[in-house]
Amino acid sequence: IEASWKSLTPTEQEQTFKHLEELQKKDWKELSLDEKKAAYYVAFGPHGPREPIQADGGKTLMGVTAAVAVAGLIFYMVRKGGKETPATLTREWQEATDERLREQRSDPFTGVSAKNGAVRTTLPLLARISSHLISDSYGHAPQSQVAA
Repeated sequence: IEASWKSLTPTEQEQTFKHLEELQKKDWKELSLDEKKAAYYVAFGPHGPREPIQADGGKTLMGVTAAVAVAGLIFYMVRKGGKETPATLTREWQEATDERLREQRSDPFTGVSAKNGAVRTTLPLLARISSHLISDSYGHAPQSQVAA
């Protein structure tokens, strides 16, 4: 019945269904294996609303490709229209800031003017500040803080 079910007309399908319904009213031990299989197929088989949908893979691929392309275009436009990196974040600016702080002997205990031969700059300071922000926002210290 599985092979011929799709080729049957709706009236023949209805007649087959009614016949199998009558057979199921009998004792199931008396039914043959083929009748049991046919009853199961008619009741639960992949036909009608339960028939699997054969999706077109090309449409899916094109849709995903178009979505990624649009997202990339939006990303590019936002980056192109965005502000440039501030001058205060360049290495030259940071080095000039470190030199000025040394000249002023700023923060002699932990800063760039600290004694004990430790040369500290604002670059690691910025890294420590950002790691504190990360640890405060997530509730645990990053690995760089744990080791230090």
